[in-house]
Amino acid sequence: MAGFTLLVLFVVYRRLRRQFRAQPLHPVRLGLRIALLVVTGLALLPFAARSFTSLGVGVLGLGAGIALGAIAAARTRFTMRGESLHYVPHTATGVLISTLLLVRLGVRFSKVYSGGPWPGAAGPDSSGAGMVPGPRDLGPLTTGLFYLLIGYYVFYYSQLLWKSKHLKPTDFDGSRMPT
Repeated sequence: MAGFTLLVLFVVYRRLRRQFRAQPLHPVRLGLRIALLVVTGLALLPFAARSFTSLGVGVLGLGAGIALGAIAAARTRFTMRGESLHYVPHTATGVLISTLLLVRLGVRFSKVYSGGPWPGAAGPDSSGAGMVPGPRDLGPLTTGLFYLLIGYYVFYYSQLLWKSKHLKPTDFDGSRMPT
């Protein structure tokens, strides 16, 4: 479990580091990320729909993610580095999204390391002590956060792809427009 925790922390560290510098625009990668996020969202939908509360919080999370994605996309800048187009993400929204994820992961990992029961998990003695939940055990808060992340990144990446094809001088930081 410690190895998995370190891997998650490394991925989050890399994500946070990217919020502060220009990123190369790779349309194929962004398209694959969008597809993966949409498939993940659709795969989690049956688990979210098991409870009206989880479904409602999931819809609210999706809406909030789209709104944050719109804010971030409107404030993202483009620049040329050599011959390749780069984008500079809106730091505040990226850090906010990453912080929400970190806090939720911290809460979940603290339950694993404390050995306490997971909400909704049941073992042979029905106490749930030490049981790790599967997707069926996602609570409303986790469901809402997943859909917030999905809404944010799908909308943000879609807008990056669209804006990169429709750049105007006001969207572009740098001495020249891309060809």
